[in-house]
Amino acid sequence: MQGTIFNIQRASVHDGPGLRTTVFLKGCGLRCFWCHNPESLTSRPQLMLVPAKCIGDGACLDVCPLGLRTPQSGPFDFDRSACAGCGACAEVCFTGAAELVGKRVTADDLFAVCVQDQPFYGNGGGVTFSGGEPLLQAELVAEVEKRLRAAGISTAVDTALFAPWEAVEAVLPFTDLFLVDCKAADPELHRRGTGQTNGLILENLRRLSALGARFWLRTPLIPGFNDSPEELRAIGALAGSLPNPPERHELLAFHALCSGKYRALGMPFPAEGIVPPSGEDVARARAYLEEGRAYAQEN
Repeated sequence: MQGTIFNIQRASVHDGPGLRTTVFLKGCGLRCFWCHNPESLTSRPQLMLVPAKCIGDGACLDVCPLGLRTPQSGPFDFDRSACAGCGACAEVCFTGAAELVGKRVTADDLFAVCVQDQPFYGNGGGVTFSGGEPLLQAELVAEVEKRLRAAGISTAVDTALFAPWEAVEAVLPFTDLFLVDCKAADPELHRRGTGQTNGLILENLRRLSALGARFWLRTPLIPGFNDSPEELRAIGALAGSLPNPPERHELLAFHALCSGKYRALGMPFPAEGIVPPSGEDVARARAYLEEGRAYAQEN
């Protein structure tokens, strides 16, 4: 059983309780304009290029099997849409100016890496599968989770739930905690921000909640998108109306630290110019969420 990942982050403290190893899987059905992991969007490997790291030795120029990167085209000016993501140029680039993001792995590979960190998973830590959308590779995630659970390691899945319910069912028996994105309550607003409405997401969320699964909600706070009092109250009300409430509801403040990734991938950054929310903005947003949740629970 194989899948495609783009990173394994050790000693993570932001992807669930305790100290965790986070496995990032490639591929996502949403196109959130603020996405902090643009290298996760497509399922195929991609070439990231960082001109500042290039020393101009030309080692990469004549190894491209498609002839896209040549002395005539230059190392950075070529047709990226035609790139097959073979990684030949990255293999000969010792400075890291060319890097292939995304590699095929097996369930054996992932389990071997994650179990190495078991001594550090005390106090509720474990392994989190993130992305992208890990449910697009649900069979692989479920297989690794099954092995981790047998080894006594806790598991979590960080998901937007934009996947068929069958994918949720595949990982459900082996997942101790779901970290569920809740980006917007309004379907049209959700479509404008992510490219998709939230009907499937909310249906999956309600089913997951009704089954009594442990889950946290996580709302990215994006200025000009979902930070109005009305939308934040609606998101809070949505959380308060679920059959079983989330254990916690996190607010994840927008930042633009990912902009360099977009440049390295040859992609425009759709959220260019958005100012990250201040601490006061986050505090106000938290209050609006709580207002909405309280209203839903009282009514």
